[in-house]
Amino acid sequence: MVSMKIVFIGVGGWISSHRLGHTSILVVSRDTSILLDAGECVYRMLREFGVDICGVSNIVVTHRHGDHILGLPTYIQMYRWSGCRDTLNIYSLNDVISSIKHFLDFVGVDIQRSDARFIDIEERSLSIGDLYIEAMRTCHSIPSIAVKVCDENKCIVYTGDTRFCEKLVEFSRGCDILIHEASGYEENAGLYGHSNLYEAIDIAVKASVKMFIPIHFYRDIPMIRADIARKLGEAGIDLVIPYPGYTIEI
Repeated sequence: MVSMKIVFIGVGGWISSHRLGHTSILVVSRDTSILLDAGECVYRMLREFGVDICGVSNIVVTHRHGDHILGLPTYIQMYRWSGCRDTLNIYSLNDVISSIKHFLDFVGVDIQRSDARFIDIEERSLSIGDLYIEAMRTCHSIPSIAVKVCDENKCIVYTGDTRFCEKLVEFSRGCDILIHEASGYEENAGLYGHSNLYEAIDIAVKASVKMFIPIHFYRDIPMIRADIARKLGEAGIDLVIPYPGYTIEI
């Protein structure tokens, strides 16, 4: 029986190939839909994939970098003008919420008329419909969170942007899927607040997750080296390389 569906709306970073889009992930359960990050053009991509945005009234924003929030203005505007009835809930850290509000004001989005509600998610658990979400601060160049989404049977973790962050091991332990940013193989990725594939896989193996999905690729989807495939195989972890529109059910 399917517990959750995960749709990868975009899988790239800010300077990735245009084919990859910007990182946004839709998590759908029996009764609830949650969008994790709102990269540029997320509204258009959701519509292209046949998603009715009136059914997606919850957005979690991991941090304020443009490739994770530039889709918000259009989404908020279209949510209102599409006649969606439910309040649009946007969850993030308080300082990120403040930045988002300034950004929306700058580009002319009237927050007061938008019916959007901003909710602090500072390292705590919240119930959203039949799903539970939990946030944990990670190790990016600016304040950022990882997000755990669970129902009664399944659990996924999305790291947002982060350099190697040991506390993600316990946060992700035993989850069905770890969606971990992986900019490629650059040894100095951590200097820019990011992880390379080896660092991301180290978290997956230590956390004993069932499936590892890298995301937020640097320029393009990297080739998977034999030693990485072998390490995951020895740990019994499935590897999935996503692309825009890719859907997985658990």
